Amino acid sequence: MAKQVARSGLASKLGAEARKRWEENKANGPEYGVGGILPAGIENGIAQLSKCGFGIYKKGAFTGQFFYMAMGVVQLPTSIIDAKGVSINIKGLQTRVGPIPICDTPHSKGQHKTQADHFDFVRNELAKLKGGSMDEFSPDTIEDAAKLLEEAKPYFRFRTWQGPATEDFPNPRVNEEWRGVCEYNPDAEDTGVTDETGGSADAGSADNESAKAKGEGGGSLRDLIEAADREDDNDEESVAARQAITEAAAAAGMDVDGDDFAALSWSEVVDQVEGSENEGEEKEQEDEEIVPAKDDECKANLKGFKKPIAVKIISVDKKSKTVTIKRQDNKATVKDIAWSSLVW
Repeated sequence: MAKQVARSGLASKLGAEARKRWEENKANGPEYGVGGILPAGIENGIAQLSKCGFGIYKKGAFTGQFFYMAMGVVQLPTSIIDAKGVSINIKGLQTRVGPIPICDTPHSKGQHKTQADHFDFVRNELAKLKGGSMDEFSPDTIEDAAKLLEEAKPYFRFRTWQGPATEDFPNPRVNEEWRGVCEYNPDAEDTGVTDETGGSADAGSADNESAKAKGEGGGSLRDLIEAADREDDNDEESVAARQAITEAAAAAGMDVDGDDFAALSWSEVVDQVEGSENEGEEKEQEDEEIVPAKDDECKANLKGFKKPIAVKIISVDKKSKTVTIKRQDNKATVKDIAWSSLVW
């Protein structure tokens, strides 16, 4: 694993204690032992690594500091029964570790407060994905290791759980723990997995998008709004929630660096991502106005998006000159879109 990748300057930010901790523990195997939007109660789940690397915080108390982030796509179980008895499809959803700040976090309520603490945690997470020690790497080549793992896309086991409410965290998040690499053949006929959540589920018994929109089973970005709204840069949960919502918005095509995005509340950002209550941006009317009709297909300029989104018109209100549309990408219904926002 000697492949070289372009490095971002992470190594120059590492202090002596972080480097010392690496040397002390790099020969150790992984210890199996941070939140997301999957439901709690998944045991022995299997996911495939899709993202592994480092980035830089763009805003907040950690601005300019590096963070580690890894994501995986759930393969098994295909569905789960939540605490309310609802069957939720989870295959294809993401499990996530991070963002983990690579800097001191003295005000953190968690057990990791120093750069060395966080960096050693990341070393252990990489060791899990590698399936062995990190002895062949150093703090200077840790980005190489992350890149190689991302390219290898290993399968790994994971679990989720939710702790009890406390005074500090009255609404505890769902925690996700990655358990290390495993063998898995997605083409095998028997793709079942024992789901120790108190019930069984069929893969097609519930529509996952519907469950997410309702916030059932903790499987929605909407569950992160409360933590994001705290806007506390010394609260790791709040920082992680804002980072997750921002990444989801960017993935949905929103201009997260634009003024429109900065003006939105976190709840409004989630609305835009889920397509539940988007309002069209009005543009200057053209001389020859096109009157839309039901079942017309076109594009629409939606607030917060860089480019027009492909849509289908499902109803027309001629009095208010607005339409109700269905987005072609995620089938979400969006009401009260001005005719002037449609692109033909």
